[in-house]
Amino acid sequence: MDTQDNPYAAPETDISPRSAVEGMSEVEQIRHQYLRHEIAVRSVGWIYYLIGILPALAALAGLASIPSGEPSFLVLAVPSGLLAAMLFGLGTGLLRLWPWVKTPVCILSVAALMAIPVGTVAGAYILNLLVTKKGEIVFSAEYREVVRQTPHIKWTTSMSIVVRLILLVAFPVVAFLIAFAMIQMSG
Repeated sequence: MDTQDNPYAAPETDISPRSAVEGMSEVEQIRHQYLRHEIAVRSVGWIYYLIGILPALAALAGLASIPSGEPSFLVLAVPSGLLAAMLFGLGTGLLRLWPWVKTPVCILSVAALMAIPVGTVAGAYILNLLVTKKGEIVFSAEYREVVRQTPHIKWTTSMSIVVRLILLVAFPVVAFLIAFAMIQMSG
């Protein structure tokens, strides 16, 4: 009996990963090789943006208190505004894979190691992203050129992960707004 006639025969097509990348150019292969690491670094940039929202709101609240004449809020506005600007700048640097951003983010990550348990895990993870060999490559000028040459290669996120992230962010925001409204109604 010939294998062509046997419906239970193993397929003869080469389905190894090597055959999947043979049709790609060298820069596309490099981009695919480091894409997961690149996306992880960019995700940390978005987290810096999210963390920067709180001091930005505090700075706006301090600036809004100027007409009321309360200097205590104004004293809060300047350092909060500087902190927000720093966090937004670091987030932008991570999103754009600028090499200079590694040093200040590493310093903040080492400081975060002291905040047990969440800061320790987050700090160690961010340090792992930045100081490993993959981190060196992702922040290199050569890799930025690879990214420029391969704009068609995108990371796709499943809808379930997007919904989970929205809920993860929405829950604390709604809880904060409810607590703020309750404080305003009681006082």
